[in-house]
Order: sequence, then C-alpha cells, then structure tokens
Amino acid sequence: VESEIIAEVSKKNGMIISTGGGAVLKYENVRNLRQNGRLYFLDRSLNSLIPTNSRPLASNRLAIENLYRLRYDIYKTLSDVRIDGDLAPELVSELIRKEFLK
Repeated sequence: VESEIIAEVSKKNGMIISTGGGAVLKYENVRNLRQNGRLYFLDRSLNSLIPTNSRPLASNRLAIENLYRLRYDIYKTLSDVRIDGDLAPELVSELIRKEFLK
C-alpha cells in the first residue's frame, strides 16, 4: 500500500512526503520519490531513538539497534540532504526549509 501511495503522490509537485523508514529499501519507491523532489534524511543518533509499541519493528531497544545498523548506511547513501534530527523540531524544519529554498 505504501508503494502505491508513494507512486501516486510522487507525481505531484509541491508535496512533502513523509515515509516510513523502510520505504527507501525498495528501489521503485526511491525512483518515484526522486522524480519530483529530494530525499531528506533526518539523521537521529541511536541514543535518541525510543522504543514504542506503536511501531512493531522498533518496539524494543534491541530491535531499534538492529534496524539502525542495517539501515543507517542505506539512508546516508540514498539521501540527497542530511539534516541533524537530534535538534529541536522547529530548528529541523527551518533547516529543511532553508535547504529547500537554495
């Protein structure tokens, strides 16, 4: 379902698409997301990631650590822009806005 939505929404301009962390693991999603935009990586340190029951793949510390190790380099490689996600949300959004308007 996520891939279908990404394919549909990626055709539009002026959209901000916030995907799940696994979305970029599929080539078709990356291709679709790039057709009209840039991929921003909100890079958060491992220590700032908190387990939650609402995210089955990140429901405990070990699961988060495993995902981090498996995906971190992929996110860095695929992203067009890296933003420090450990900063305050207002600052993160301002950094994205400034970079986007370059």
